Formats: sequence, C-alpha cells, structure tokens
Amino acid sequence: MIFGSAIMVDDKGGLTSEDSVKNDATHPDYEYRMASLSMSSSDVVAVTSCGVSRHKFDVEPLKRGDYTHHIEMFEKSISLSRYIKANIDMNSVSDRLYCITNKDGMMMAVSPPAIQVSIREITDGDKPNIYCGEFYFDDENEKREYPFKQGDNTLSISLNLDSESFSRIFERFSGGDNFIDLGICFPAYASWLDSMAGVWPTTYVIKPKNDDENFVMLTRVSSSKSPSEKHAKSDPEPDEIDIFSDDDDKVELKDLDASIKSIGDSLSTNLRVGKQMVTYLTVISICLVLLTIKVFI
Repeated sequence: MIFGSAIMVDDKGGLTSEDSVKNDATHPDYEYRMASLSMSSSDVVAVTSCGVSRHKFDVEPLKRGDYTHHIEMFEKSISLSRYIKANIDMNSVSDRLYCITNKDGMMMAVSPPAIQVSIREITDGDKPNIYCGEFYFDDENEKREYPFKQGDNTLSISLNLDSESFSRIFERFSGGDNFIDLGICFPAYASWLDSMAGVWPTTYVIKPKNDDENFVMLTRVSSSKSPSEKHAKSDPEPDEIDIFSDDDDKVELKDLDASIKSIGDSLSTNLRVGKQMVTYLTVISICLVLLTIKVFI
C-alpha cells in the first residue's frame, strides 16, 4: 500500500517504494499487468454539439464592410457530434489508484483528487476492434511551454463507443437517466502482495512509458436513475389537518352549542318551577297549622 506521495523506483521490471527496495526480494512491490477497475457517477451530462461554420484565418486583414464582405471570411462547416461527460464519485472507485509524477528528478505516486470520464461517439469508419480510449494525467509538476492553466493532478479518461451502442446510452440520459456505471481495463503496476493474498481493494499505479502503453479498454457501461432518487419517498408526508377548517365541522359545533343551551334553559325552567312548588307547599303547611290551632281553641 502506498502512503501519501511515495517515492517510487524501478525495481526488477516493476516499481517499488524507495524505502522498501530489497536486493534479496524476488518480486517488486508493483508488477506490470492488466488492471480492472469499476466506477460510477451521478454527475453526468449528455452533450450534443453542432458545428455550423468555420472562420478562414488565411484571409486578408479585416476591413470595414457589409454582410457580403464579411461572409467571405467564413465557410459552411456543418458537423454533429455527441458525447457523454461524467465526474466520477471517488468513493465509487473499486480500487486505489495512483499516477506517476516527476518531481525534483524523482518518481512520485500521487493519488488523483478527481477523475473525469468522457465517452465519444465514433463513426463506423473509425470503429476500433474493441472499444478503447486513453488516459491523461494533468500533472501539476509538468513544465509546459504555454502555462495557460496549472495542472491539478486530475485524471481524465477518454473512451469511445460505436454509434449504435452510444445512441442507446445517450437516449437513456435524454429520457431521464442520471447515473452511469463503468468497467474498464488498462495496463498498470499492481500490488504483488495484494494479488497473492487476494486482498481487496488493490493498489494500481499508472505509468505508461510511451503512447503504445497508454490505452483503456471499456468493458462495460450502463445507465440508470440515481440511487438516491430510487429510494426517495414517492408521496410527501400528509399535511396536518385543521379540524376547525371544515364547514361540516362548524355545523356540528353549532348544533352542539344549541343543544347545550337548550339543556341549560330547561334546567333553569325546572329549577324555577321547583322553587314555586316549594313556596306553595310552605304556604299550605302554615295554613294547616293555623287551622288546627283554631279548632282546638
């Protein structure tokens, strides 16, 4: 395993960390062989580019003139190209990946902070034997003659698909897919101990010595809806219901209030009648007492 930006040296036809070189070792830490990698992304776009005209740069110096004068500096150049671009989710990369940069005369293994993939549609005339592409490591330590942009160690992967296969994937993105999954193979230096122990993930170091070793085989490409969308709730949570907002409820409450009022009035009437009855009984009782006294006297 490579920790940080490790210094690498050539060793027995492969690569080994500078501090791990052993003369009695039978294998380098990283042997040259075919690597297999999978990756995915939900940050993907399908682009259609249409060319209309081309500016002739070998014409006379620009002079003021009308449309007829200026159109002579252009020629029709109708072209149509389609491609798919994706910024790979680094957490989805199946194995650890490093690229070689040269710093102060030493080879250093640097983990790219980002991977960008571009899939291009090719015509039948350009169709390769199998679908393939190439790498480009935007080395921040590379000295450039025209340093318009400083390198940022991004790893770019350019891939090709024939028109039939490309159209099927492209149309899926046009129909709403926004998730891409890729499988690629490429020559790289792979950890010898990991391959012997069957440990996953394996560490790969990309170091093409020439253009013939800079190639990528596209083994699989698929599109789908983003996993986050698949698991999203289909129906929103229902809003809280205001029990006082419905007209029927208002009617029921009104009736209930009227019933309570009616019961109160009835109780009040009964209480008044009861008081009157008590008064009558009291008067009758007093009259009976007086009558009894008068009889005995």
